[in-house]
Amino acid sequence: FPLYDYRSSSTIMELAYNGKNEYLYLPDEEIAIDKATKRLGAEKVEECHCSFVEYGFNDTSDSFFEKLLDEIKGKEGVFGVNDTLDAISETLEDDKETEKLIAVIEHTGRKNSKDIKTIVDNFNSFIFVEGALDHEDVGRFFIDNVYEYYFDSELEDYIDFDGFGEMIDNDFSGEFIRDLGYVCLKENASMNEIFDDDENEEISQTM
Repeated sequence: FPLYDYRSSSTIMELAYNGKNEYLYLPDEEIAIDKATKRLGAEKVEECHCSFVEYGFNDTSDSFFEKLLDEIKGKEGVFGVNDTLDAISETLEDDKETEKLIAVIEHTGRKNSKDIKTIVDNFNSFIFVEGALDHEDVGRFFIDNVYEYYFDSELEDYIDFDGFGEMIDNDFSGEFIRDLGYVCLKENASMNEIFDDDENEEISQTM
């Protein structure tokens, strides 16, 4: 079929085989990918040359997701790209959630379709402090949003936000991700439980 973006939020990929081409509008059902492959005369999509034509999202964070999808295409092929887009498309509709997703992926180091779906499914297991650059920012966030401590504004100068943020960082084993912010697991969560494997040393919080 000719290129026609009937879904503006779709990521478009071109399949080429024996001088013919088809366009995929991802994410889509696997059967749609199989049918496009068969129309080209190929037995399986791996026989086709696959390339990105257009991304169905605004990738403003140093082309993070474009690079991620290209990496997944190289390792897992079209179906891996499709599974990844199916998992993240809704999250990419919100700028703040997008930044959190980038931070969590970088923090965990998980860049395959299966683990990215797991991240999205367990998104609420991670705390993201948007824009945090230092321990003081982390301390303020946790006091205001996690523990919801109340303190009189007149006492603010006597509170050691930096020291509290450093203690949080030590206890929660988080990470500052570039200029995006700070990310860590919630209390009592662990990488092993989330990903159900032994690839990471277990990180748990018992504060």
